[in-house]
Amino acid sequence: VAWTFYVNWKSRNLPKGPIKLPIIGNLHQVFGKNCVGVLHKLFTEYQKTYGKVFSFQLGSYPAVVLNDAKLIKEAWNNPMVTGRPHFILASERCRDGVNRGIVFQDGNEWTEQRRFALRHLRDFGFGKNSMESLVMDEVIEFLGELKADSGKAISTRNRFNLAVINALWTITAGQRFKHDDPQLVTIMEAITRSVGESGSCGIVFFMPWILKIWPTYPPWLRFKADLPHSYNFMQAFTGKSLANFDGSEINNFTDAYIDEIKKTTDPKSSFYGKRGGTVVNS
Repeated sequence: VAWTFYVNWKSRNLPKGPIKLPIIGNLHQVFGKNCVGVLHKLFTEYQKTYGKVFSFQLGSYPAVVLNDAKLIKEAWNNPMVTGRPHFILASERCRDGVNRGIVFQDGNEWTEQRRFALRHLRDFGFGKNSMESLVMDEVIEFLGELKADSGKAISTRNRFNLAVINALWTITAGQRFKHDDPQLVTIMEAITRSVGESGSCGIVFFMPWILKIWPTYPPWLRFKADLPHSYNFMQAFTGKSLANFDGSEINNFTDAYIDEIKKTTDPKSSFYGKRGGTVVNS
């Protein structure tokens, strides 16, 4: 009782919210259930009690819930609330314990990377009519595969993902794979498994200190085992691209990115030197 009182006293400067339990916070209300459906119903009920803004404890991470479309829009336009939590699954993905890339990063590095990505992805057709031909190439091959398997029971688990990733990879790297390419299939299966395992790692996601007690937690080990497939592929590709780049032609997003690394002289930039080479892998 004293510990519960202390945990809730510590969050006294946050908006009011449901009682938080020691260690798990409010995870017991959603863990192991259909989180999207449960949270929607739960937050709708809490809104009646605590208003449009309330606090909610996700294991080790305190959260403030905005339960109103107008407030959410206002918050998203405020740079003070664009930070991302440094979850262990994100930092493990980047291998050096630092959140990188557009999805997991925040602050000045996120702003610089996002601005660059939006500008140059458009140059190579992303979001434009010219991308239609890339998509149609994947559609044609996808339909051909379905026709070849006509009359048989098939799984579409990875087939749609392969087509989507191939279209994006064409813009990113200027090359495409056949859908049955062994390397592409291996990477796609590893990504699918790691996403599934990240769900099983939910308890570690919100309470990373558990790994200090149980470092061999099976879902965590399986999640880590699948990461090298895509990471090693990207590292080999970007390493080769960096070594062969001469600046004479910018044919894809990777060329544009490497060109930016070569031109950057500001040590504070996320494109500068070795740091830029690390970010491009993310």
